[in-house]
Amino acid sequence: MSDLFQDLRFALRTLARQPAFGLTAVGMLALGIGANAAIFGIFNGFFLRPLPFSEPGQLIRLDERAPRWDLEYVGMPYPDFHFWRERNETFRGMAVAGGEAFALSDEGSAERLGGASVTHDMAEVLGIQPILGRDFSPEDDLPGAPDIVLLSEGLWEERWGRDPEVVGQVIRLDARPHEIVGVLPDEAAFIMEARLWTPLRAEVEESSNNYFLFGIGRLRDGVPLETALADLERIHANLKEDGPASDDTYPILEPVLERIVGDARGPLLALMASVGLLLLIACANIAGLMLARALAREKEVGIRVALGASRGRIVRQLLTESFTLAALGGALGSLLGVWGSSALIALSPDEPPPWVSFDPDYRFLIFVVGIVGLTAILSGLIPALRATGTRSFGISLDAATRSTGSMAKSRGLKTLVVGEVALSVVLLAMAGLGIRDFQAVMSVEPGFETEGILTYGLALPSAKYEDDESILQFWDQYLDRVRALPGAEVVGATSATPLGGHWGQFFRAEGAPELGPDDVAPVTLNRVVSPGYLEAMGIRLLSGRFFTEADGRDEGSRAVILNETWARANFPDEDPVGKRIQATWEGAPFMTVVGVTEDTKHYGLDEDMRQGIFQPLPQVSTSWTAIVFRTSLDPLALVPQIRQLTRDADPDVPVVLPRTMQEILDQSLWPRKIVAWLFGGFALMALVLAVGGIYGVLSYTVTQRNLEIGIRMALGARDGQVLGQVLARGMTLVGIGAAFGLLGAYAMARAISSIFFGVGTGSPVLYGTVVLILLGVGVLANLLPARKAARVSPVGALRSGE
Repeated sequence: MSDLFQDLRFALRTLARQPAFGLTAVGMLALGIGANAAIFGIFNGFFLRPLPFSEPGQLIRLDERAPRWDLEYVGMPYPDFHFWRERNETFRGMAVAGGEAFALSDEGSAERLGGASVTHDMAEVLGIQPILGRDFSPEDDLPGAPDIVLLSEGLWEERWGRDPEVVGQVIRLDARPHEIVGVLPDEAAFIMEARLWTPLRAEVEESSNNYFLFGIGRLRDGVPLETALADLERIHANLKEDGPASDDTYPILEPVLERIVGDARGPLLALMASVGLLLLIACANIAGLMLARALAREKEVGIRVALGASRGRIVRQLLTESFTLAALGGALGSLLGVWGSSALIALSPDEPPPWVSFDPDYRFLIFVVGIVGLTAILSGLIPALRATGTRSFGISLDAATRSTGSMAKSRGLKTLVVGEVALSVVLLAMAGLGIRDFQAVMSVEPGFETEGILTYGLALPSAKYEDDESILQFWDQYLDRVRALPGAEVVGATSATPLGGHWGQFFRAEGAPELGPDDVAPVTLNRVVSPGYLEAMGIRLLSGRFFTEADGRDEGSRAVILNETWARANFPDEDPVGKRIQATWEGAPFMTVVGVTEDTKHYGLDEDMRQGIFQPLPQVSTSWTAIVFRTSLDPLALVPQIRQLTRDADPDVPVVLPRTMQEILDQSLWPRKIVAWLFGGFALMALVLAVGGIYGVLSYTVTQRNLEIGIRMALGARDGQVLGQVLARGMTLVGIGAAFGLLGAYAMARAISSIFFGVGTGSPVLYGTVVLILLGVGVLANLLPARKAARVSPVGALRSGE
């Protein structure tokens, strides 16, 4: 132990005598370790840190898939859930929830809060207990039971200041009184990120077509996922025979965490691979610096050997210096990593789920300690072994011999340069793919406009608007008021804005043949819109007309507008205007096609186009709409007027999430944008490190070859010849590194191509651009050492070599 402390003191004294070297090395390592720690911190928060529930590995997401409908997930209808829960042999418990948005009314105004209606045993399945009051009971879940509500801990603190007397108070939700019976911990927000919970009170007979339920189950001890799936498949097959279950649906089970955040796994792993490459480049740079120092300390090493030091003792001393640098870089890098994780999360337009924590924990500490140790070994072991090679054990006072030995060992430095360049090519290629991916998505025509468009949601409480007539009367009067606002150009309403919600249904053209059991029957995106909506969104008409106020008011005026994909699939060789379509349920009325619009990217710019239709608002009553408001003024400046207008119309109807369409579009693109930024930032850091590495190695090589260069110049070599030769040798290293890097970049691109949109593994133009950038950087990095070589004085070189 005393030897270790002695080595550590010696290492610190050595670094203190060379502060420039120490600061440079620590800075490089801090950047590399910090970037790794930042990305790992996010990965750890989402995937490695267990969910805040007892035995979270037993929690399984329950869902159904429908390949025939061209849907990977369709949700669960209550009857299927009911029989799964009653007949399964592999789950300790099952529960379902339906997403809700409650209007909490208070003193003449209302606030919209996310919530969920759940079966009484949801908290029990999750393994959580109320922190105040009680949970739901089976009796609370029965139709006709009193209206009650559970609060989230966050809402309790925000609105009631953690008042323990809140239990028993009555609040107005959707214009109905609800008694508060308890408070659930924030972990319960795991269910649809809810802040309020009410009993679901679903009935088997009335819920057969509702596929919007969120199911969760807890496996019995020791039951694997495959066994549970087989169990539910058996039950579901029987339900198909008995009638409740659709012939087109099948159970699908996934670990609950994987279902929620699984889409982020690929991009995060790709970013972790990138920062790993960046760390390797930093290690190569540090190894180069330490190897150059080690070669310069050959005489010192030889003296220590002559005094009795063993090779192992010297290697340990040099590795202690490496570990000291890595530890200092790791300490600073871990702080940068924590800050970087927080900065990346803060940049996101979405708040992270309340059950996710990015605070450093023991996994983060193990990761940082691990990469510090790996960094120390990678950057220090080779220089230590090279410095204690056989030539160092016999000190030669012959300058030529000493120079030859150093030149032999400089091959290690050249190998490091080749490695740095190769890794930099890989990172540059990844950055190019990320940027090209973002450009490809941005170049997609969305089919709607975003400039000058404000959108916000409204939901009518069922307690006050109980029938279609009252609902339609409110929308007619409300839209007239909004259209009268100063600055309003076109105003409309829709059940689902682009990049927002959706409502699927099945439709067919009149006279179309019945589909066979094996034919694909894709779900149609069904949107209910008012007159003016399509014009407000700038959705272009291909044929026919837009809706008028007369459409959908009675049976004789039932109308529909198709998108181009639906029209092309169902009327491939004819103009659909004037034709009729209907829903596939028995007795569905026919609707006359009055127009065809261009397609819109409803589900995302990077998603496939789907068949869709528009129905006029009077034709289908809906208590929820998004208002779309086109103006030449600043859209957000009109929000206060809209809030006041809405309060005047009904104080129990809140304005929900007013945003511009440009904000919505930007938010949908944020994940790809941040990935492109990070790839680009890591590639830029790699370039800077590569320039430093190339410059350092070439400068050292020129210094070691001063005598040789001086002799050549004394024999008649011109400045230009020396400059060209040094430049050629340096660019040879860059070229070799670029060749290896291209192979690595292509392999990496193939491995992560699934996270990119319309890019694949890249193009010759991309890889050619990367190589040109590296060659240009290589010329700049080589130019100064080459010019230094061309300025060598033959007389000075010969004198120094004597």
